[in-house]
Amino acid sequence: MKSGSLMVGYVARSVINCFSNVVYQTQNDYMRAYLPKRNTFLGCILAGEAISSMSCESCGQPARWRCLSCLGRPILCRGCCRRSHRQLIFHRVQKWTGKFFQDAGLWEVGVRLSVGHGGGPCPEQQIMMDSCASIEEQKDEEDRVSILQRSFQPEAPVGSGPRDTADMDTDDTDASEEPEDDPEDPLWEDTPPGPERVPLRTPTPMKDDLENDHLLMVDSSGLASMPVIWCRCPDTEHRQDELLIDLQMLPASYEKIRTVFTFQCLDDYRLSNLECKTTAYQYFQRLRRLTNPAFPRSVPNQYNEFLRCTRQWRDLKLRKWFGFGHRHLAPSRGSLALFCAACPQPGVNLPTDYASRFTM
Repeated sequence: MKSGSLMVGYVARSVINCFSNVVYQTQNDYMRAYLPKRNTFLGCILAGEAISSMSCESCGQPARWRCLSCLGRPILCRGCCRRSHRQLIFHRVQKWTGKFFQDAGLWEVGVRLSVGHGGGPCPEQQIMMDSCASIEEQKDEEDRVSILQRSFQPEAPVGSGPRDTADMDTDDTDASEEPEDDPEDPLWEDTPPGPERVPLRTPTPMKDDLENDHLLMVDSSGLASMPVIWCRCPDTEHRQDELLIDLQMLPASYEKIRTVFTFQCLDDYRLSNLECKTTAYQYFQRLRRLTNPAFPRSVPNQYNEFLRCTRQWRDLKLRKWFGFGHRHLAPSRGSLALFCAACPQPGVNLPTDYASRFTM
C-alpha cells in the first residue's frame, strides 16, 4: 500500500511539473515575440496623442476636434462633430489646444438634447432650433478662424456661470465610508450638480446661450452635461418624466428635472452588483473616476440620487418580468419571486398528504 501511494504521488508530481514546464515555455515564447515589438507599440500609442491632420476628415475644413468613441478617433471640424453626434450624445470628445488634446464635452460643439419625438426636434420649437443653428454657425466660423490663426483659446463658460459647488464632498473622509441619506431632504429632490473648477477643463455652465438648462446625464460610460430642449407640444408640460423614459432615461426627480440615469447605466450596475458584488457607492465612484481620472472629486456627487433610482429600477424590472405591466393587479406576497424547483412544493415534488405520511 505504501509503495502504491508513493507511485501515485510520483505520477501526480510528474504531471504537474510537465504542465508547469509547458506554461513556462509558452510564456517565454510570448515574451520573446513581444519584446521586439514593445518600443514600436509604445511609439504608436504616443503618436496617437498628437494631432495627425488639421483638416476635417468629413468636409476638409480646418479642424481640431476628435472623438475617442468613434472608430479610428477621426479629426472633425466643429460643425461635423456636432452633426455626427446628435444621436451619439455619450461619446467622448477632445479638442486640440495647440500642444495637446484636452478633454471636452459635446455641449462645447453645440450638441443639444431634444426631449420628445424620439430625440428629434419638436415642431413647436422651430424658432428655438433656428436660433441654435444660427449661433452654432457663428461659433463654427470663430473656431475655424482660430485654427487658421493658431490662436487656440479655451471657451469661456456661458449662461449663468459654472455650476454651484455646494454639494461637493470637500472633506477628507475615507472613500469607503458611504454617505447617509439627508434627513432634512424629505422630498428627495435631486441636488444640482456642481463640479469645481479644475485644470484643463472648460467649466460646465448651468445654461446655454439661449437660456436652455443643462441636464446631467449619468451613463455607464460616465457623466455628461448637455443643454436640453423640451418638447412644447400640447399636453406635454407635465409629462417631461415620461418623455425621458421614452429616451431610455430614468429621471432622479419629477419636478425641475436636473439629473437622469440611463437604462444602460442602471442595467450595468445591476449586473456588476450581481456578478462582482459591486456596491452602489463603489460603482458611482467608478463613474466619477471614469469621467475625470485626474480629479474625480470634481465630478458631481449624485450618489443619493443613484441609490434611489437603482431601487426604483429594480422594482420596475421585477414588475415587467413577472407580467404586472399588463395586469391591473398589485403584486401579492411572493409573486415577484422566482420559482425554486428544489424547494418543497405540495403536489409538485411533495405528496399532498405529506403531513400525515411523514411524521416523526
